[in-house]
Amino acid sequence: MDVQLYWPTDAPTITVTLREPEFDNKDRLRFQRINRETRGGTLIVFSDPIWPKVQRLTLEFSSLKEEEAQSLLTFIKATLGKEVGLRDWENRHWTGVIVSPDEPIIRNGPHNISTALEFEGVLA
Repeated sequence: MDVQLYWPTDAPTITVTLREPEFDNKDRLRFQRINRETRGGTLIVFSDPIWPKVQRLTLEFSSLKEEEAQSLLTFIKATLGKEVGLRDWENRHWTGVIVSPDEPIIRNGPHNISTALEFEGVLA
């Protein structure tokens, strides 16, 4: 299944559809917590359950066509710093931001373009 980026998240007017990413993608969890050491040397770790839990998806795409690569660049320029939506290859919908807008597009051939994308957000 393919990956779709869209903006705004409630009623999309700009969408980009890319082929499914490579198998070596990463999904990282980031939790907010506080580490403190008391005067006696005891380590206290605290995390409030209402603090946000953010995931970072690192997606790598290859064998893209020139039109797909250009539409991705146009989408990134139009939504820079804005909250966007992402529908992944498992049909899950995410809300978050693209944290790697300066990722290079590598042209390996006329119909073989590769790039990467880092997306930080939460499941919608």
